[in-house]
Amino acid sequence: MRKVTGDVQEIRCDACGAAIHNFLFAGEDDAETAGLCSAGRCNISDIVIAEATPEEWNAFDEDGLVILEERLTKKLNLPGLKISRLLRVEQPNGSVAGRSFQHFLRVYKPPTLVYVCPCCEQGEARVAAKYTINEFHARGGKLTIVGDISVE
Repeated sequence: MRKVTGDVQEIRCDACGAAIHNFLFAGEDDAETAGLCSAGRCNISDIVIAEATPEEWNAFDEDGLVILEERLTKKLNLPGLKISRLLRVEQPNGSVAGRSFQHFLRVYKPPTLVYVCPCCEQGEARVAAKYTINEFHARGGKLTIVGDISVE
């Protein structure tokens, strides 16, 4: 069984206003999270965590993402499953070279993850809220796991 950890993100589109939930996997390195994906549904508090097949993963930027969405939709009978694609990471911090660590701590802001809106595919979506899995469940969210995966 593959054990995964992470947090739930609620991302909201700047253009259409839709919200979708995404699971942000945590790991020491890329090998721990390789092949793992989460899918959500627009304006519904559902998240599906699954492992992509090698074919889906290797062709993820082409049609692998769509094939994975279709496979999960069919398997779970959950129409409208969408995988959020990272568009870019915005680094808000300027250079702190030559400054003290205390200065760095005062001015540090974490990078902003910007996604392609999976709902309208035109806008940019940013993290509007972040929850633990327990908080997500307490807010009425539903987490479905597909495959030999457990969430800690």
